[in-house]
Amino acid sequence: MFLRVFFISAAFLVFALFVKEGVEQYRKMNQVSIVLLTVESLRQDMVRKDTTPNLLKVSKEGYSSVHHRAVSGWTGTNMISLLSGLSPFQAGVHTRGQSVQQGLRLPLKILSERGYRVAGLQDFMTMDLYRNLGLDISDLGIEPLFWLTQRGRDGEPFFLWEHYVHTHFPYKSGSGYEVDIDSMLVDKKALARVKKVISETTIPTGSVELQPGDIPAIHALQEANIREFDDWFAKFWDFFNKSGLSSRCILVITADHGDEHGERGSVGHASTNGGGHLREEIVRVPFFIWLPDTLKKQHYPQRFLRSSHLDVGVTLLSLLDIPVPKSLLGRDLFNSPPVREWYGMTSGGGFSKKDAYTIQYYEYSLIADEWKLLWRIESNGNERIQLFNLLEDPEEQNDLADSHPLILSTLQNKLEPRITYAHHRPIDLPVDEATP
Repeated sequence: MFLRVFFISAAFLVFALFVKEGVEQYRKMNQVSIVLLTVESLRQDMVRKDTTPNLLKVSKEGYSSVHHRAVSGWTGTNMISLLSGLSPFQAGVHTRGQSVQQGLRLPLKILSERGYRVAGLQDFMTMDLYRNLGLDISDLGIEPLFWLTQRGRDGEPFFLWEHYVHTHFPYKSGSGYEVDIDSMLVDKKALARVKKVISETTIPTGSVELQPGDIPAIHALQEANIREFDDWFAKFWDFFNKSGLSSRCILVITADHGDEHGERGSVGHASTNGGGHLREEIVRVPFFIWLPDTLKKQHYPQRFLRSSHLDVGVTLLSLLDIPVPKSLLGRDLFNSPPVREWYGMTSGGGFSKKDAYTIQYYEYSLIADEWKLLWRIESNGNERIQLFNLLEDPEEQNDLADSHPLILSTLQNKLEPRITYAHHRPIDLPVDEATP
């Protein structure tokens, strides 16, 4: 009798373990995964039917933003905001050699705790900038489509950050995407200036006097790289759907920041010209998100009115029904009213600054409705304050600071507390904190 009860009990125990294992496997197979695809230096006005036809065609199947903005003028700080939900004022990362504080409760760490495989595959993701975020780089070097195929086979929920880099300055066209700038610029001096955009990795602000006539050629050079990205994306989208990932995966596409193409006499961004700023060609970037059928918002408008990099992490956690840390300042794009304000902060030099310990200036910005404040504070205490009306002057050519003192004062009073309490993390962190 005892043996009979023992064997029955053992059989029930084995059965229960199989059921538990089956339930756990089912849960994993049905958890929604995430792919965050960021495109280097892709400004909003470069996303058009002639440059990104494949991207725009499939964007109708998802959601996009009319006015999406980055929060800084260079890659590191912007990517930290996308991955962590922290603003530049909170994160304190403004040059190379810095990383966010240890121990913060951030989205990637929360996903990892819940069984997600959180990965970045590219070499540059080992930099100190991306430490302490919860990003696992143990799969470094694996081709992304192969990595995604593996995840499809093992059923493991995942978060993958992939960064498309070939749209970065200098603008060297790939085979089949060449641009004949010789025929566009008959002036030899203009041709010499623009050829630097193809050959030089950095062009410091003020070192080359770019002219308005150079701008179309510079546009054309990066547009060729963007068309190459769009063709790459078409192949990725085909894989994404045929592999079945689209049925269980959120896909987000945005850019780290945009690039200046000579509009203000420089080309590139903070890390390529050392003259970081927060003008619209730098901070206005595209934003697209596709949801699996289980998460689609059937009655939601296809386009968000306003969004920023701070909203991405909050929105992703909310879509997965995961509580959002109160420290994150972004909003759930699908369940919150549009915000009327946007805040930005950048350092002057970005990643390539020769002396990371010495930052010559910071630039801060606030957009409230149609008004945009730019407030630059130099290390010697000098300040430059500018005010623009983006509805009447979207290219920010007419400074209205002197003619609208009340609006200027109101925006300064809103921005000043953030400047006062902005964090600045130490450079060259101790080994125990810096080691991935």
